[in-house]
This record gives sequence, C-alpha cells and structure tokens, in this order.
Amino acid sequence: MENVDEIAAVRATLELLTADNDDLIEHFKELNEKLEVIEKMPPGIKAVQFRQLEQSGAFKFNNADIRHFAKSTQHALTPPQFVERTNRRLHNTGSLIDAFLKVEEFEGGKELKSSIDKLTKNTVDTSDQQAVVTFKNLVQTLRDTRLFKNYLEIKSSFLKKNSDLKDEADFMATKETVADGEMAAEVRGEELKDIQQGVESGEVSAADAQIKLDEIESETEPAAEPDS
Repeated sequence: MENVDEIAAVRATLELLTADNDDLIEHFKELNEKLEVIEKMPPGIKAVQFRQLEQSGAFKFNNADIRHFAKSTQHALTPPQFVERTNRRLHNTGSLIDAFLKVEEFEGGKELKSSIDKLTKNTVDTSDQQAVVTFKNLVQTLRDTRLFKNYLEIKSSFLKKNSDLKDEADFMATKETVADGEMAAEVRGEELKDIQQGVESGEVSAADAQIKLDEIESETEPAAEPDS
C-alpha cells in the first residue's frame, strides 16, 4: 500500500505545477497579443517596439526565458495542433519571403511563395489520419525542393547585409516560438490533468507520478548560461 504522505506530496506538487502552468499559458497569451499589435506597425517602429518589449523582460517567466521552454518541451502534438503549428510556420515563411521580395528580387521567390500559399489555403481534415499524413508529406516534399533550399541560402545572405530584414526575421522567429510555447504549455496542462486523474483513480502510483512530474518540472528550468 502506498504511503499516504507520498500521495499527499504528489498531489501538492500537481496543484503547484498546474497553477504555474495556467499562469504560463496566460503569460504566453498576453505576449502573443502584444506581438500581434506590434506586427501591424510600420517596419521601423515595429523593430523598436519589439526590442523594447524584449528589454522589458516580457519573455521571462519565473526567471527563465519562455523561448527556452518552447524549445525544450518534447510532448507529442495532436493532429490538429500539428497542422496548426505547421501552417503557422509556413505562413511566417511566406511573410518573410514577401519582405525579401520588397527589397530585392531573387530567383524562384514568387514561385515558392505561391507553393506555400497553396499549402496553407488547403483545409486539412485533422480527424482523417491519412489526410494529415498527406499534408505532412507535401510540406516535407516542398522543403526538400531545390527552390526551398535556395530560399534558405538567400535568407542567410539577405539577413547578413540588411539589418531591417534581420529585424523582421528575428520578430517572426520570436512570434513563432511564443505561439509554439503556448501550444506546448496547453499540451503539458493536459498531461498534468491525466497524471492527476491517474493518481486519484489509483491507476498511477505516487512513485511513477513523481517521476513524470520531475520530468515536467525540468522543462522550465532556466537554460545554462553559455561559457564566456
């Protein structure tokens, strides 16, 4: 029979992590709203407002950079979440291509943007596993094309010589990471709920629950500072 104190300790940890995760989701939502407002501003003002937001500590939560959280979580996404995230990344890539084309022509840019638009405008039935797999394969096929690889090479070149484009790319990358983080926190919330239900029903032991909770807690630990 499990120790009553062990079960009580796990329940207490669950309550704390759930409350903390709810606060994190709210933080992501508020940050997403601020980024959406900044995104609509003229380029010069947009860059300044973004850097000010960054310097204000808006990307910090419990002394950790929330962009680290988004990169460190390894939870499996549901089909709807996978399609949403992939479409968001495709849309951001298309927006960046548009920004490049306004500054300088590059071979295949319009063609690649057209291919991306076709993918993002195609409604995927996320309840149909084969439809999701087909969508995933189409995206991967696009990424494997010479056209997309050429874009990645041009992107690197453009960002090195144009500070405005670099600011735009930094903004888009951050916006994408924040959106990914919000999604990851929501997935983690569901996992915490499953652990709680398992403990309450007796299907998950206190020891097994604690192992899972330790893994979840480690995800939001601040990243180690790089060596100087």
